[in-house]
Amino acid sequence: MSGSKVAALLALVAAVGLFGCARMARRAAPVPPSLGAASADSLLGRIEDRAEEIRSLRAVAKVRIQFEPEPGEDEGESFSTTQAVLAAAPASFRLDSLSPFGVSYAAVSDGQSLAVLTPEEGTIYRGRATPRSVSSATGVEASPADVARLLLGQVPMPRVQDRLAWVSAAPGNASVGGTREVPPQVYLHVPSADVAGETIVVGFSRPAGGNGEALPVVFERIDAQGDVRFRADFAEHRAFGEHVVPTRIDVKAPRSGATLTYRDVELNPELEPRSFHLATPPGMRDLPLEARADP
Repeated sequence: MSGSKVAALLALVAAVGLFGCARMARRAAPVPPSLGAASADSLLGRIEDRAEEIRSLRAVAKVRIQFEPEPGEDEGESFSTTQAVLAAAPASFRLDSLSPFGVSYAAVSDGQSLAVLTPEEGTIYRGRATPRSVSSATGVEASPADVARLLLGQVPMPRVQDRLAWVSAAPGNASVGGTREVPPQVYLHVPSADVAGETIVVGFSRPAGGNGEALPVVFERIDAQGDVRFRADFAEHRAFGEHVVPTRIDVKAPRSGATLTYRDVELNPELEPRSFHLATPPGMRDLPLEARADP
């Protein structure tokens, strides 16, 4: 893969590295039956409620990444992989890439440390879990907490200026990631507390398969010039037990995009801490993360 395409992939998810919701829990009024009557406070509260409702996940995911054509090319590149996914709030994740011969690669974090398994090299690389090391291991330049929240199907809200939030009706041509689901009915707008001039926009609807719940279906980061720096569409919602999650997540940034499609989803399983630790198998060696070349 060319250096420019690697850069495009990182641009796709680098925005996530700024995320890290540090807002205090609130007791907001419930979202009313008519989303058109929802207050900004109730929608912010709904986002927080979702984060509390879904604390862990076990699933299999098909991940597809697409790159727009470079100058002089007719078609962009794309590739797909199947992964076994474990995620747990606040910051733990495990991604095992699957092949006909077993696990071909793994990236595992407990929120503090990161381990990368490369069976072909007979090596496990270990070190601190930082946005830079997570980027090297997964292609996602983000903190472990940000990665975990995305894998849980959560809206990755940054710190925001709550008191300046407002709600608008969605335009008639609003869409949800090109799917046939109900498009956003209202949008929550709120200025970022971390990036000057940036606005966070979250679209809400009551999607098919969502048991009538008010759910975030679109997330955007819009810069001071009005350009969308990052967009995530949450679609194909399904109920698993008492909770509903999107089983398709589409993300888009300039020149690149990715789609994650879940199957075999289990919500809120009891995941022991050892699930997010890699023991060194016999015959393999440990090396520091710094010794690993970037993929």
